[in-house]
Amino acid sequence: MFQFVAGMESLILPPVWPKSLPCKNPCKSTTCPVGQKCVPYFQTCLSLMHKPCKQFECINGSTECSSLPKDPVCDANKKQYDNACLLAHHNAKLAYRGPCLKRCRENGQVCGINGRTYTSECAAHADMISVDYNGPCSSIGLITNTKSRQCSNVKCHELPDESCLGITPPGACCPLCGGSLRLLYSRKQIDRALYALQNRGTDSINLRSLLKGLERQVQIAQCTVRGYVTVETDIFVVIQSNEGYPSSLQLEACIREAEKIAGLVNMKSPRIVSEVSLSSLTLATVVHTHIATSSTHIYIPNLMLTILAATFQYIWFLR
Repeated sequence: MFQFVAGMESLILPPVWPKSLPCKNPCKSTTCPVGQKCVPYFQTCLSLMHKPCKQFECINGSTECSSLPKDPVCDANKKQYDNACLLAHHNAKLAYRGPCLKRCRENGQVCGINGRTYTSECAAHADMISVDYNGPCSSIGLITNTKSRQCSNVKCHELPDESCLGITPPGACCPLCGGSLRLLYSRKQIDRALYALQNRGTDSINLRSLLKGLERQVQIAQCTVRGYVTVETDIFVVIQSNEGYPSSLQLEACIREAEKIAGLVNMKSPRIVSEVSLSSLTLATVVHTHIATSSTHIYIPNLMLTILAATFQYIWFLR
């Protein structure tokens, strides 16, 4: 937990998921009321207003699914449904939340940069997570500010450009190209938002809603937002090209988008504070860099140093 000086809010974030096999189906240990069917709903809650972070939802068999909001899901047979209710009524098996993806591999386990094993590349991308390497998660990388391979027993994917700007995500094994940010948020601010929305059926704000909010700030169609909560209790975000073989111009565009978002967060732009899912963001640090070598010295803003600098500025302002 990060604790600022007196008068500043505490910043509390949930820990990253541990390295593991694919997450167990929560419905196997959950019993829904009679007449309802359990559907998995994996999520990372950022604030719960003292409620548990449910990893499933119970679908009432008598519900008129067409009257529910559109929230696409994809089943194991690559068939898309407008919401989980329709999937449950068709007795289909959930593959992942979100529309069925096409520009990704459907078969073969992959390890995400968050240390979680996914059933396929598509499942990882649907969870807004970049793939670290193929196969189940087996190694944990160091937490560094460089773009270098961290695990000797893992085969990393070839980068589209070895000299690109990027980073090895915290705890991941392989470097990636793209604009990278470390974000801090205020749990107290999220609690305020949840209190205001308590009569609208919202009892939690999750990581996915925050990443979707950031994605709406990206103006380049070829750039996509992915991220996770790290063991250092901040949010790591990477903005990458969604092209299979991006050009240097496309890579540069995504980096500029990341730097733009960092500026919006740090300046408390109305584009950030007016969105419920983003209004809790308090600090953004750009962390992408060139590949590290023994003959070069790279300066990367350290997250804790940035926090200390912000703290001293705040104290000076109070004087």
